[in-house]
Amino acid sequence: MAYRGVTGGTAQFHMLSTGGDAFLNFGTQDTGQPGLTPKNGNALVNASDTFSFIVEVTIEGLSSGALISSTETLNQTIRAVYEVSASTANSSFASSGLEIVDYDNKIIDTHNAVTVGASWVFTAPRTGSYLVTANLLWSDNTNMTEELMEIFTNAAIDQEIIRLTNQEGMGGTAIIDLVAGDAVDLRARQIDSGAGARTILTSASISRISIASLPDFTNFASFSDGHHAGNLEISGQAYSPTNTLTDQANIATDCDLGNVHAVTLTDNRTLDDPTNMKDGATYIWRITQDGGGTNTLAYGSAFLFEGGTTPVLSTGGGEVDILSGVSDGTSIFASLAKDFS
Repeated sequence: MAYRGVTGGTAQFHMLSTGGDAFLNFGTQDTGQPGLTPKNGNALVNASDTFSFIVEVTIEGLSSGALISSTETLNQTIRAVYEVSASTANSSFASSGLEIVDYDNKIIDTHNAVTVGASWVFTAPRTGSYLVTANLLWSDNTNMTEELMEIFTNAAIDQEIIRLTNQEGMGGTAIIDLVAGDAVDLRARQIDSGAGARTILTSASISRISIASLPDFTNFASFSDGHHAGNLEISGQAYSPTNTLTDQANIATDCDLGNVHAVTLTDNRTLDDPTNMKDGATYIWRITQDGGGTNTLAYGSAFLFEGGTTPVLSTGGGEVDILSGVSDGTSIFASLAKDFS
């Protein structure tokens, strides 16, 4: 799209095809008239006209699954940065009083989470951990014996982030855990040996607070019931950690716990039908005889073997057999490789 305009005159829009011809027709609406008046894409319009149109473009190779999901949008970083830039109701602090600091000037606020004023508050847009960094500079430190800053959550003290003696400024950092809707403010106190009040220095960028959400990596530690369309190449290993089964008369396998399972037999057993099998999944059982060997293994009806013949385990003490198969979600088409001793 190209735009050309002249101050006080006219404006012209072009949306061109690959051949260079104007192809988009759109309407204009004069600020004093209702409705849309059709105009060609290359028509001159009045400078007071406004445009509103939607263009849908198919991008080759981009599928709907590749678009940013609502979850990803919700998990974008929350960041609020404010500073004290003017004298406000909360910029003068009486000795020994604990008061909310009014960081009145917005630098950035991605989610409009802060309300400024005497009751300055940051309202958590979502549940999670937040990093709070705050600093404050007094106009002077004459007769100052102590100063401190504390974070309050829902009007109750969350944690003290710094306490100093006879310093003109202070700053600190803390991590707090919040639930969506929690109200956070920062309060400061100065103690003057002469009981005098003290003001915050209002020069820009001197007294500032930053509150930012921290990444939540719990969703990246493992994936449950995920889906990927298309080829997937992995550099390094892709594996399912071995799930150890309980050796008992009827051995249960929950396929949601992994694709590879292991058990050591101490007596004759039955391997029951696995639960939560998926169509197209491959499952493996590593079956080990105890020191005495000779233990047998029967199978649930979901296990189907070549030729309808149920295989017999190796019988030697400590010998290992590998049972593997592919499932259609109901049955598992299996075979037994024997005597890995």
